[in-house]
Amino acid sequence: MNFAILGQDISERHLRKHLAKYSCSVELGIELRSFQQYSTHVEARIGKTFDPDYPEEVMKVNWLIGADGARGNWTAHHTEGDVG
Repeated sequence: MNFAILGQDISERHLRKHLAKYSCSVELGIELRSFQQYSTHVEARIGKTFDPDYPEEVMKVNWLIGADGARGNWTAHHTEGDVG
C-alpha cells in the first residue's frame, strides 16, 4: 500500500494554489453563524470569529460544504449534537 500523509499547512497551501486558478481566495477569521437551505439555494450567515458585534453577511450560494470540525455549526446541525 502506498500513501502519503500531508500536514495541514501543506494541504492548505495546495488548496489555496488550486483556488487561485479560479480567482478564489481563503478568508481566515470567518465563521458560519447559521444557514438555511431552500430548494434552489442555501443562504449562509457568516461573521468574524473574534468580533460578535461585526455585522453578519448573508451569502446566497448553490453549495455549502461543511469542513468545520467536530464542534462547528455544520456538524452540529447535521448530527443533532451527537458527535463522538
